[in-house]
Amino acid sequence: MALTKECKQEMEHLLTLVERQKQYRTGVVFPSRMNNYFYDAGTGKILRLQDEEYRLLKAIFSPQATVKTVMQAFSEEAPNKVEAFLRNTAQMNLLRMPPLETLCCDYHEDICQQIDHNLAQLILEVTQRCNFRCKYCIYNSSYEGNHDFSAANMSWDTAKQAIDYLFAHSAERKNIYLTFYGGEPLLQFDLIKQATLYAQNLATQESRNLYFNLTTNLSLMTAEMARFFADIPNFSLTVSIDGQQECNSCRVYADGRPTISDAERGMHYVCHAFREAGKGLTISSVLTPPFDYDKLDRINAYFENFPELPKETSIVITYPSDGTYDCEAYTKRVYNNPRYWDLGSYDPLAKWQLTQAIRHSLSWDSTNNLYFRALVDSMMRIKNRFASEEPALRTSRIEACCVPGVRKVYVHTDGGLSICERIGTSPSIGTIAEGVDKDKTIHTYIDDYLAQTKPLCENCWAFNICPMCYAACFDKGGVNIKKKSFACQNCRTHTYLMLGTFCTLMEERPDALEVLDRSVLL
Repeated sequence: MALTKECKQEMEHLLTLVERQKQYRTGVVFPSRMNNYFYDAGTGKILRLQDEEYRLLKAIFSPQATVKTVMQAFSEEAPNKVEAFLRNTAQMNLLRMPPLETLCCDYHEDICQQIDHNLAQLILEVTQRCNFRCKYCIYNSSYEGNHDFSAANMSWDTAKQAIDYLFAHSAERKNIYLTFYGGEPLLQFDLIKQATLYAQNLATQESRNLYFNLTTNLSLMTAEMARFFADIPNFSLTVSIDGQQECNSCRVYADGRPTISDAERGMHYVCHAFREAGKGLTISSVLTPPFDYDKLDRINAYFENFPELPKETSIVITYPSDGTYDCEAYTKRVYNNPRYWDLGSYDPLAKWQLTQAIRHSLSWDSTNNLYFRALVDSMMRIKNRFASEEPALRTSRIEACCVPGVRKVYVHTDGGLSICERIGTSPSIGTIAEGVDKDKTIHTYIDDYLAQTKPLCENCWAFNICPMCYAACFDKGGVNIKKKSFACQNCRTHTYLMLGTFCTLMEERPDALEVLDRSVLL
C-alpha cells in the first residue's frame, strides 16, 4: 500500500502502539443505539465513526491485535479510506494518550494544612442500632466489609466534641455540612435535635452556611419529627424505601415482619411537612431481582403518584452493593437474554432509564422518577469531561477520590474517625479526641494507595473520566489491589455504557440534555 510520508509516519506510530500493547490506554470504541463512536482518552474527543473507521479501530483495539492482524485489516480497506483515516488520527492528535509519570491527590502538597482548616463535611454515626434487617444491608453479619449492628449509641459529649471539631477545622470554608447516620438515626432523635440546634447556633455566631442531612428508613418518623426537620433551614432528608410491598419485601424488621406500612406512614408525614416548607426530598431505593421492566414501571408509577410528594424530589435507585445480596442465580438465568442488553452491556436498569429518557425527555419539572437523577449525574460527567486539542492528562491527580480528612470525616459512635461512611472496616484515621492522625492518613490513603494504584491507572483508557472512589479499594488491612482491580473493571464498564447513553441521547433526544445546563454534579 503506497502511503504519503505523513501517513507512513502515522502508520508506524499505530503499529508501535500495537506491538507494545499500549493502544488500549489511548481510547475505546463504543456504540450508541444508531452509530459507532470513538472516545479518545488523550484529547477527550468523541467522534462518530464511518464504517471503515470502525473496522480499522476495532482491529487496532482487538484483544488479539498484533502488528500482522492490524496490517491485514488495513490492507482490506480502500487505499483512499486508509489515507483519510491516518491523516485524521494524525491531524486530530488521536491515540496519543501521554504516559502517566506520577500520581497524586488534590492538595497533595499541603494536605496537613487542608485537614486543619478546610474540612467540608462531618458525618455523625449517632447509633449502630437499627430496627430493620434489610436483606441487602451492608451492616448484616453476612457481609464482611462492615461491622454488624450493635447496641452502641453516640453520647452527647462525643457529638458536641465532633461538632466543635467541624467548626474548628473548617475556617477556610463558608459552607459546611453536618450529616446524621446510623443504624437508624431516628432511634437517637433527641440527640439529633440537640446537635442540630447546637450546630445551628455556632453557625449563626460565625456567619457560616450550615447544611444538614439525615438518612432514615422512615418507620419511626412522627409528624413532630417531620416538622422539626422541615422547619430547620437547609435540613435535607434522604429516605429509604424501595416501592410498594412487592418491591419493598427485602426491607423487613428484625423479626421478619414487613415494614412498608410503617415506612409509608412516615413518608406521608415527611411529604406533608416538606411540601408545606417548599423543600424536596431524596429517595434512596435498591432494585433487587427480578430486574424486569414491568417491575421498574410499577416502582416508577408508585413514586410518581405518591400523595403529596414534594415537587423537587429526586430518586436514586441502585443495585445491591457487591457482596450484600445474592443476585448471581437470577443474573445467570437472564444474562444471555438480549432484552436486557443495550449499548454493548448487560444492565437492565440503565437500559430502562435510557428508554424512559428518550420517551419522556428529562425536565426539572419532573424529577420524581427513577431515571432523572441517575442520567443527569452520569451525563454531567460525560459533558464536563476533560477535553483538549492537544493530548494531555486531565491531571495526574485521582480527582474522583475524596481528600482524606478534608472532604469528609466520619465519626463513629465511640469517637473513632474514618474517611467516610462507605469505607467500612478500612483503617481508622484517628479519634475525635485527638483529631486526624495525619501521618497514618497520608501513608494509608495517599502514599500507599497511589503507589499500588498507579500501574492500573497508567494503562486505563478511562483515567481522564474516572469516577473511582476509595470505598471500593480498601479493606481492614488497607489497599486491597484485587478488590481495586475488580472495581476498576466495573468502573470502565459503567463509563463505557454512559458514553453510549450520552451519544444515544444526542442522536434521539437532544432536548433531554438541555437539562444539564442548569445542573450541578453531585
